[in-house]
Amino acid sequence: MDESKIKRPCNYRKCLFIVFLFMLYTFIFQKNLCLAQQQDFKERNFLIPDEIVKNFYLYKARDITISGIYAGIVRKENNGKYWWLLKGRKKSIYILSKLPFKLRTQTYTRDIIRTIVIGQVEIDSSPNIYILGRYVFYTMPHNSFPQISFPDDFSPFGAHPCGVHGDDRFFKEYAKMGISWIRNAGGDGGLVWDIIEPNLNGRYNWIFFDQRLKISLNKDFKVLVTTKAINTKDQRLCHRLARGNKYTQYKVLEYNPCNWHKYEQFLRESIRRYKNKIKYWQIENEPVTGGQYYADTPENYAKLLAFSYKIIKHECPKCKVVMAGRPGCTGLAYLIKVLETLKSFSFCKNSGCFDIFDIHVGSIIKPAERTEGTYFIYKQILNEFGYKQKPIYSTEFGPLDYSLTDKFKRDPNLEQKIRKVMPSILIKMYASSLAVGYKKLFWRVNEPPSSIIVMKGNSLEKCPSYYAYKILIHKLNRLKTAKKIAEGCYKFTLYNGRKLYILWCNSKTYSLPEEVKKWKKIKVTYYDGREKIINTSNLKLSSMPIFVEKE
Repeated sequence: MDESKIKRPCNYRKCLFIVFLFMLYTFIFQKNLCLAQQQDFKERNFLIPDEIVKNFYLYKARDITISGIYAGIVRKENNGKYWWLLKGRKKSIYILSKLPFKLRTQTYTRDIIRTIVIGQVEIDSSPNIYILGRYVFYTMPHNSFPQISFPDDFSPFGAHPCGVHGDDRFFKEYAKMGISWIRNAGGDGGLVWDIIEPNLNGRYNWIFFDQRLKISLNKDFKVLVTTKAINTKDQRLCHRLARGNKYTQYKVLEYNPCNWHKYEQFLRESIRRYKNKIKYWQIENEPVTGGQYYADTPENYAKLLAFSYKIIKHECPKCKVVMAGRPGCTGLAYLIKVLETLKSFSFCKNSGCFDIFDIHVGSIIKPAERTEGTYFIYKQILNEFGYKQKPIYSTEFGPLDYSLTDKFKRDPNLEQKIRKVMPSILIKMYASSLAVGYKKLFWRVNEPPSSIIVMKGNSLEKCPSYYAYKILIHKLNRLKTAKKIAEGCYKFTLYNGRKLYILWCNSKTYSLPEEVKKWKKIKVTYYDGREKIINTSNLKLSSMPIFVEKE
């Protein structure tokens, strides 16, 4: 007889018994394992006791996928095991799972960042808690939104034309659409020290940047330029070798200058040359330790920003300094340390050594909710540090997923499917962003899947989102106020007194705004410019946003 067949039932029952004991153990000792206190999470900030924070580790939000959870901590036991403690919608705190493996995390010393507690990775209308050190930030359902006002002749519409700064055909199309702002960034459009002064000998070659800038200025665009303090020869003075990148003409993995005097000369000469043409200067791009671009520490980025701020303001007092863009809600701990370091500099204490804050945001899934949630998180952080009045831009606005590029090669229909939904995503993101308070929004006009124009052979092909952006700019020209009424319901008032609603609905049931209900006839405009006049009672909403005005 096969003995293995006799043992299996015994082993199975034994496993069940062990599972039962573990569940009983969890239930009995649950309260003793809980480190988190019963806090009122409606309070924006509270101080976490030292006996709690000393064992915390930084945990990546994207690794958390549990629905209905909005706060938690990681505890390391003496035996080296990790416990993930979560607080759900109920008041009690409970143990979800035991993680007997090393967490996919970076361990920060207490001097850098004490702790971060992150709730749902999905930033939507659900409660989400972010705790960084003694700071607590959250996105919560908002029952009412304030009305946002804009000055006359205000235009928030910009373009981030990555990779096509030297092609005038694209810029002609942007001008026809009514785009007002251009971000000159990257190796093909930004002010890169490595390109301007390659030999580190005080001889500057401005030809490359002049050509790029001329294309923007010829179309009367207002320019925001990104400066990059990377110089290959300079980095070798510190025995650093930056890694090359096939997508750019300069080196990446950027660190602070080795020779600060040389960098100062480069930046001063740049400001003096272009201060009458460029008023907005951004220092670096997406600083996160180990990131694709600026990879130095938060303390060192704060030093670079403060150093550059003093030079720019001395040479051009009316120029605006833009902090490097934040890549979504990643690297919040890094940002907190940057702001804390800036506060420690006496000349930065009040100004922060920056005039404008920048968030890179965009999502195919729940685009409006995530855009709003990201704004509220960063707005609270700025408020906490005393920068409540700092305007917030998004210089890289729209979904960005390079992994889709490979999928395009394997599935030729996928690109077309994504193109069909991009007009909806674009309009939803702009409507929600203007209603919460973003001041400038630079759409990713040449980066998939957000591209509005693509190359087909030697000619340009307009995507459906091209027409959506064009009609959006046309409808919201001379915008005076914006207000969110409800999910999928945004009201805009223009300086000519005309009122416009952007409406959509993701469910079968919805309620029209009271003001719209009183209109007998309305004009409905679709993203592609089609218009029709209908009775208000015949209006049907779908997931595709529409523009609604009184006839």
